[in-house]
Amino acid sequence: MTQQGTDTTPSQRAPEVPVESLFEGSPVAVAVLDEGGAIGMANTAFAHLLGGDASQVVGRDFGEFLVELGPADVDFKAALRSATPVAGWVPCTLATAEGRWLSAKCHMQVDRVSGQDVRVVVHVLDLTEQARADRAVAELIESEATYRQSMMESAVPTALLDLNGIVTESNAALEEHLSTPREHLVGVALDGFMSLSVRRSFHRAWDAFLTGRQETLRIRGEWVDGTGRRLWSDVSASLIQEGVRTSHVVLQVIDVSAEQRALDQLAYRSSHDALTGLANRAEVIAAVLAAGDRSATAGTYAAVFFIDVDNFKQINDGLNHQAGDEVLVAIAQRLQAALRPQDMVGRLGGDEFVVVLDDVADPAAVTGVAEALRRAVAATLTVGGVRLVPTVSVGVAVGRGRVDAMALLREADDALREAKRHGRNRCETYSSAMSQSASDRLGLEATIREALHERRIEAHFQPVVDLATGRLVSYEALARLRRVSGDVAPNADFITVAEQSGLIVPVGREVIAQAIEAATHLGPDIRMAVN
Repeated sequence: MTQQGTDTTPSQRAPEVPVESLFEGSPVAVAVLDEGGAIGMANTAFAHLLGGDASQVVGRDFGEFLVELGPADVDFKAALRSATPVAGWVPCTLATAEGRWLSAKCHMQVDRVSGQDVRVVVHVLDLTEQARADRAVAELIESEATYRQSMMESAVPTALLDLNGIVTESNAALEEHLSTPREHLVGVALDGFMSLSVRRSFHRAWDAFLTGRQETLRIRGEWVDGTGRRLWSDVSASLIQEGVRTSHVVLQVIDVSAEQRALDQLAYRSSHDALTGLANRAEVIAAVLAAGDRSATAGTYAAVFFIDVDNFKQINDGLNHQAGDEVLVAIAQRLQAALRPQDMVGRLGGDEFVVVLDDVADPAAVTGVAEALRRAVAATLTVGGVRLVPTVSVGVAVGRGRVDAMALLREADDALREAKRHGRNRCETYSSAMSQSASDRLGLEATIREALHERRIEAHFQPVVDLATGRLVSYEALARLRRVSGDVAPNADFITVAEQSGLIVPVGREVIAQAIEAATHLGPDIRMAVN
């Protein structure tokens, strides 16, 4: 029958596909049985399912492959023998040619052809892979439940994150660590508890960790808990795999606040003076170098003040060392209060302080800052019930560009010596002449030490005469230093350097010994004095 208006020719009809091709090409295992249950035809999928090819299964009774059937009220073998249809799919277990068992479900269709001939068509679906997958899922669920239980009971603060970093589970230890209840943790990222630096490091490492470009994810840094308390945490992560796919990330957050405080304290002690809390020598030198680098870049100046407390030994001796420490702490506080935030004051030891001025535009203003510091120190201070006014001498050195830190400190020290030589409680700015003077003093100090060792400190005796009678009444012993060349060093320079270096004591001891020896040869009316 044709539809009106449509002209169809044999060449235009769609080609018919042979039934055998459809049977053989089907991905479902199909077999055709005769009325006795013997396999008459089997496609490749059916043969492979039973572990062979068509020649190994055709002709055999299909019931031989059935090991177990489904529900007891379904007699599938009997239905096969009687060619009685069975409704729906029947679960069963098949034994393959190699003796392997597999789970399947079978469907039987009965066709009557050529009058009384019966054809039974059996379809078989392999459930082994599905059963294996179901078991794997069950095991995964069981293992995940076990893991979740161990995670929840762990004393280590732990969170389970999805691949977007959102918390899907957290334990009680994490709630306590972050002082935050579970309902405020699950469903959100932990970014709100991280400091800015930790958050940046965490997000930089997250993608690389998930994709395998980075093997580990471990970050130490500062966190803030739900109460605003700052704490240090060591964060480490591990991946949870489902097959070849990453499903979750386990994050452990360990409190290392006590350890970090100990490290910070060690670092602080290594860079700060224990008494005053000021920077120590190493930090001072680093600050001078840094100030010089910035000055070189900006075209500005760096200045260093060498500060020494005047007559500090008298404070220690007159009161006690504890009182002396209180004076040093008070002076340190006054110096800090009088400086800009970017400037630094450090203590080299004893009663010596150093100030580093950074980024100074006008070198002429440096002297004014030094004077302001000197005045700030010279305020009444009560220590141990005693009122006193501490004063300081200040040596100033100014540099520009990449300065030699040690050279700048030496120049400031030379200027300080000049301030003390001119009476203390004053400021002096370094000049090149001071370096020559300091060099001369160091050379003369070495000469004095050698002279003491080689017994070249001599007592010269000056007679004292009574002008009225012309009679000799006494001698005055004067210290003199005889050089290796044989001449005598100028007395003024010799005594001044001996006093400044502390060598005046052994010099005096030598002169007194020689004076006593000379006095034993004088008459009873002649006195001996030592200057």
